[in-house]
Amino acid sequence: MGFSFMPKIKNTERGKAGEALAEAYLKEQGLTILDKNFRAKRAEIDLVATDNKELIIVEVKLRQNNRFGFPEEFVSTQKEKLLKLAGYTYKEINHIHMSLRFDVIAISIDEKEIIHYKDAF
Repeated sequence: MGFSFMPKIKNTERGKAGEALAEAYLKEQGLTILDKNFRAKRAEIDLVATDNKELIIVEVKLRQNNRFGFPEEFVSTQKEKLLKLAGYTYKEINHIHMSLRFDVIAISIDEKEIIHYKDAF
């Protein structure tokens, strides 16, 4: 994957770069990206994808390193609730009749690692 472009950068830029890296990864896995940064009430969905069987809501978590915890550990229970609300809202607004799945893409820059947690919550 393209970790060479990920030097130490500002958090907002790092977040966008992480989402771009996750998007490229998901496309390599055969998924279609339907939307990015969809907002519903207080939640934002990083990526909305599909495998033509399920609608997949993807939360991207990126950390420079794992010194203070793994990226996936930073998805709180509150964040899960908000993502579920946003996911069902997205499905309703767009009249999508597929089942819904919630994934987490954890990216650690220094470790050059992407881990995809399918059906994470």
